[in-house]
Amino acid sequence: MKVDLSPSSGRLIFDVSEAGAGVEVFQPLEVIDGAEALLDVPSVVDGQDFIDLQIGSSISFTIDVDDTIGQREITVSGSEIAGAKVTYAKEGESSNAVFSSDALTLLSIPDC
Repeated sequence: MKVDLSPSSGRLIFDVSEAGAGVEVFQPLEVIDGAEALLDVPSVVDGQDFIDLQIGSSISFTIDVDDTIGQREITVSGSEIAGAKVTYAKEGESSNAVFSSDALTLLSIPDC
């Protein structure tokens, strides 16, 4: 599964370290639930605008994102994530979904 922030209206990036492209508060990738479902924990570099997760089932995680064009980079609104994409691919099949201005997306996965 890939989370791609590059097409977001706020040009969001991941802010995972104190030094780097993000501002003030940062939060590295932290798997909250379902770590056993990850085939490996991806390395996320500060300022990166995508993350690839090799998953086997359900997971939940936290990570900080900052916008790169707004007035308050540390406060990301739903409209700033609008356009970001989530893609799931497995064995030649793929599904895509786009975040709305409400910061929501629903990704339909084949055979689920």
